[in-house]
Amino acid sequence: MSQIPTDFAPDSTLALAFNGYQFISQGCQRHQSDVFQTRLLFEKTICLKGADAAHIFYDVEKFTRQGAAPKRAQKTLFGEGGDFYLNHRCPGEWITIALMMKTLEFLTCSITYEVPPQDLSVSLSQMPTVPESRFIISNVVKAISPV
Repeated sequence: MSQIPTDFAPDSTLALAFNGYQFISQGCQRHQSDVFQTRLLFEKTICLKGADAAHIFYDVEKFTRQGAAPKRAQKTLFGEGGDFYLNHRCPGEWITIALMMKTLEFLTCSITYEVPPQDLSVSLSQMPTVPESRFIISNVVKAISPV
């Protein structure tokens, strides 16, 4: 097995703060590898990207989410009973899903609109991402609800 490339900076916490989601991609590109070692908060940290990394990250035999968040934050971030906390990795995912469901209901039942031709391709190297042309809807009309 080949050795994991290592950043030689004493700590990369500030680089992570400044570069956000691109920190790992940039480090992997710099090391020409899908894995590298760095230090975050002066602790050795392994950074991974790619499909194999996702499989490792979501393997419940390798990672546990139990007890990862403070009790007082669990309800706010992960929903009533913490169901999403146990099954997902995204804080606030429960509220995001609820908002998306309401938005979908509004878009499909409460208004009429057109979606003109546009470039909806997205950059996979940046998260969060938006379509190249943004997302444009036109001729928005509030539907009259039957009485």
